[in-house]
Amino acid sequence: DCNDCVKMFDFGFATSIAPLLSQPYEGYGPLTETCGTRRYMATEVALKLGYGKEVDVYSFGMLLWEICALDKPFDSIQSVDEFHDLVVLCGRRPSLNIDPLWTPSLKSLMSRCWSTDPLDRPTMVQVKSLLCNVLRDMNKAMEKSGGRLTGTEGDGGQEAGGGTRVTPQQRAEQGGNFIHKWRRRVSI
Repeated sequence: DCNDCVKMFDFGFATSIAPLLSQPYEGYGPLTETCGTRRYMATEVALKLGYGKEVDVYSFGMLLWEICALDKPFDSIQSVDEFHDLVVLCGRRPSLNIDPLWTPSLKSLMSRCWSTDPLDRPTMVQVKSLLCNVLRDMNKAMEKSGGRLTGTEGDGGQEAGGGTRVTPQQRAEQGGNFIHKWRRRVSI
C-alpha cells in the first residue's frame, strides 16, 4: 500500500496441485477450473485451454507492473467483451514505457512473464534470478546518476497504464514511484 505495508490474504481457492502436476506436461497443463481476476488471468485460463503453474508467472508479471506503475493494468478497458477481444484474443499488454527509470531488464522480465505461450514464460526460480538482475541494473543506474533520482523532474508528466497523464507533482503526492522508493532502500 502507500505506506509500503505488504498485505496478504487468501480467497479460499488454494488447493494442492502437486498430484496433478507430478506428471510432465508440455504447453497447456492439467488444470481446467476458471478462477481468478481477469486483469491478472493468463490467456490459457481465460480461453479454458487447461493450465499449469505458468499462470502464476503471468499473474506475477501483471502484479509487478501494477506495483511499479502504481496503476491497475487495463484500467481503461470498460467491458468484459472488450477485455476478451483486446487482451485475451489480440494479446494487448500494459505499456512498458511508463517510467524512464524502468530498466531494460525490468521491462524484459515483465514482457516474458506475459507471454501468450506458457512455455515462453520463465519459471519462478528464473524470475527470482531475473529480479536480482533488475535490482543490480537499477543500482548501477543509480551509481551512474550520482545517487540522484532522475527522470521525473521537469518532464511534463508521464503516461500511466490507462492513458492518463501523471505529473511529477501527482507522483510526489502518491509518495513517488515504487521504483524510486525501491532504489532509495535496496542495495545488493
